[in-house]
Amino acid sequence: MSAAGDLAAEARPSTGSGFSSTCDVLVVGGGPAGIGAALTMAGAGRSVTMLEANRVGGSWLLRRSLGDDLRRAKVALAALEISVLENTTCLGLYPEEGIAAAVGPGGPGEVRYDVVVMATGAYDRPLSFSGNDLPGIIGLRGFESFAGQGSFDSKLRIGVFGGSAEVERARAMADETDVSLSWIASPDEVPDLGVPAHSAVQLHRAQGRRAISSVVLSSGARLECDFLVLGFTQPTWELAAAAGAPISFAGRPPVVVAESRVDPPVVVVGEAAGDLGIRTACEDAEGRVRSWLRGEPAPTRVGETAQDPAPICDDAFVCFCEDVRVRDVQKAVAEGFTHTELLKRRTGISTGPCQGKLCMPAFLEVATSLGVSPELPTTRPPLRPVRLADLGSARV
Repeated sequence: MSAAGDLAAEARPSTGSGFSSTCDVLVVGGGPAGIGAALTMAGAGRSVTMLEANRVGGSWLLRRSLGDDLRRAKVALAALEISVLENTTCLGLYPEEGIAAAVGPGGPGEVRYDVVVMATGAYDRPLSFSGNDLPGIIGLRGFESFAGQGSFDSKLRIGVFGGSAEVERARAMADETDVSLSWIASPDEVPDLGVPAHSAVQLHRAQGRRAISSVVLSSGARLECDFLVLGFTQPTWELAAAAGAPISFAGRPPVVVAESRVDPPVVVVGEAAGDLGIRTACEDAEGRVRSWLRGEPAPTRVGETAQDPAPICDDAFVCFCEDVRVRDVQKAVAEGFTHTELLKRRTGISTGPCQGKLCMPAFLEVATSLGVSPELPTTRPPLRPVRLADLGSARV
């Protein structure tokens, strides 16, 4: 579900030197949106540092058709003397001091900044339907990662259930990688994408013994599949929250969203701002940065499907890391734990490896359905997993 890459076969070496730098604008994320934001800020005369946890390119790395765009973008980054730190993860922000904590090949370090740009992408948003833990259920970004690496056998039956924008994105990725989709379905009206389609339906349950074999829709249709791709989007929010950006809970299905603001200076771009277009990501980010420079932050786009995608099932999993079901949250609320922070401690939700990145929107959806205010638990650095060896490797 997380679309995480493979673990390195060997531990990444650390030089132990650490690092420290200063810039006007810190861009967190080196995908197409981060590239567009960095180029626009540098073009406005700002010194820019970009932190990228892997390689610069993001979603463009999976699209053969966008290879030339990526090469041109890298040339432009170098021409504007933008400092690009690859394999460097931002662990947290301290906005009052204007300091970002990070760790890279040289160990831990810090970047002092005046403005921070969040180009941190998005997560796949799980749904709380019956059977949502069956093997074979993956998110849109997981599908894109697997398809881009040629991981799908041509005989596999792949179905897609998602919002209209995500369904079109899955179809585009399938076309580019010669992956065959068996069917698509959506709570919205589905455009003609050349695949058997089911519009304006809910996903009621997934079926299968050891893995998913079919799904049942609200229309009564039973659709067979070996993989179910869920296409709903949760913009990243935790780093923006640490930077002081306004946070809300909205949409259908509801998600946590962060907004840009002028003071403290935070700019949210790309999938983190709800812009889901792969080919237009760079251009969309440029537009958001130009608006911010004029003092007019563009609002985050919140996914809004025509109806709730799936009814909440008592037996569905909310937190996959800690095996917390909907009924566990219901029981905790009935016992008097009526604040999200208390529910987190009682149930263990968001305390697993993903630190709430996958389960938080589903958890808040269930909590609000029980009358609990959707307040986010406190976020603290490190916001990403980090090796103790890396944190202890810098010379003092």
